[in-house]
Amino acid sequence: MSELSDILGAYGASADVSKSLHKKLDDSTAVAPVTTPHHKQSHSLTRRRQYAAPGSGSAAVRGPDTPSSFTNQKQTPASQRFESRQNSGTVSATLNDSNLPVPSSWRGTCSQVCLSSVERTSVVAKPYAYMFQKVSSKVAALDDWLAELEDHFAKALELPDRGHPGVASQTEMTTVGRVCCDCESERVRANASSLVLECSSEFAGCRVPLNLKSVTDASLFPGQVVALDGMNTVGNEFCVSKVHKLPVPPLPAPATIAEPLSIAIAAGPFSVDDNLTYQPLIELMAKVAEEPPDVLLLIGPFVDTNSEEVKKCSVDMLYDDFFRALVEQKIVSQLPASTHLVLVPSSRDIHHHSVYPQPPFASWSALKKDNIHLFSDPACVSINGVVLGWTSVDVLMQLNRQEVVLGNAGDKQSRLPAHILQQRSFCPTFPPPKGVNMEVDQLLMEHNFMPCTPHVLILPSDFTRGFIKNVNGCVCINPSRLSKGLFSRMLIKPSSSAAGSSLASTSVTQLVNI
Repeated sequence: MSELSDILGAYGASADVSKSLHKKLDDSTAVAPVTTPHHKQSHSLTRRRQYAAPGSGSAAVRGPDTPSSFTNQKQTPASQRFESRQNSGTVSATLNDSNLPVPSSWRGTCSQVCLSSVERTSVVAKPYAYMFQKVSSKVAALDDWLAELEDHFAKALELPDRGHPGVASQTEMTTVGRVCCDCESERVRANASSLVLECSSEFAGCRVPLNLKSVTDASLFPGQVVALDGMNTVGNEFCVSKVHKLPVPPLPAPATIAEPLSIAIAAGPFSVDDNLTYQPLIELMAKVAEEPPDVLLLIGPFVDTNSEEVKKCSVDMLYDDFFRALVEQKIVSQLPASTHLVLVPSSRDIHHHSVYPQPPFASWSALKKDNIHLFSDPACVSINGVVLGWTSVDVLMQLNRQEVVLGNAGDKQSRLPAHILQQRSFCPTFPPPKGVNMEVDQLLMEHNFMPCTPHVLILPSDFTRGFIKNVNGCVCINPSRLSKGLFSRMLIKPSSSAAGSSLASTSVTQLVNI
């Protein structure tokens, strides 16, 4: 303080000014003591401990680890519509090709349930480095994938050689390439006049406009690999006379199922659009507790980026903590001990890696149980020998928007899943759907190839209000969204079917209003 007085005196300050400054400094020191790094660390640790174990408190009483939205009783227009629905418990659709007796109870009775990936490349086992994709590796992956499917066409059609569609010729030829749109803007929809054929690097990747006036029974979309019969008479366009599609891969050999296998399937969002009370999920888990299935498959999004509450940033904790609280308090705590739970992420999950293919959720202590399983998106998984394939990406909606139908191409609900099986790809459209951050080299060369036609293909979509179809022996299910009040259930009866037989003949599948 004496040093301060000397400095003030040197600049001509009076004694009264010096005393006033001394008094203010003394008061500020007494009121606002210096906070040490140790104090900050203690406060931070306290906050972390509050959120370290979501779900440890009661779900009925809001604690530091319970989101306020879980206990919010405020009625919203969407929640009122959901609660006032009149079709609760009714069956919306059924697939029962063999007219098997519809079970009075869907309770699972399987004594042992075994889940495993079909092949190493059919699942993403762990997170990988993304956003490091080079243009050269992307081009190479697309060309390698086209070459892979060209080989399948060569075997299926017994092609001795493929012609160059960009070279003028008066002789009809068969060529293979990828269908593209000459304008790849999201605002422009593909049509018969805008389609071109992109060749592989064998023909320098040239693009040739397609003349489809002579085709009367085909459906094409950007990204589809096809074989075309036709000719390029003057060199400016390829006149197509016939479109060949890849045959669907064979079904896997099913294991002998000694006991009935009950599976329940639901896809997110699991709460209505304008709140995060998760009332549809609560009612689903009540149904599961009433009639426990052998397997409960839940496909994201769990914390949806499109939710109005998420857009308004009204969640009162970190999104990762919110997801953990949701899983522990709304799902795991209500899960019957006999039911195996499978959790699958979505690109719309705000707390998870927004990349496709998408790694599984990170596990924590509450999920380290023998009956809880975390799988990637997409994946092919075997459950007691029954192969299930799924993806959370709304591929059906993208195909519906981009598909060009020529003449009579058949039933759309069967045709769209058939494209996925024929292309051997969970996401065959290219460019990918809006909002899907596709890692092309990872998807096409590592985790995109379907090792076989799955017995059950699950494709959650906003396209129509859900459906169940038998497509070339594969049970294709669009379970719609649980927020719309729909989920699917299936019961697979014991059988000793031969290799390549259809599961549709030994199962009953329903689409149910929750």
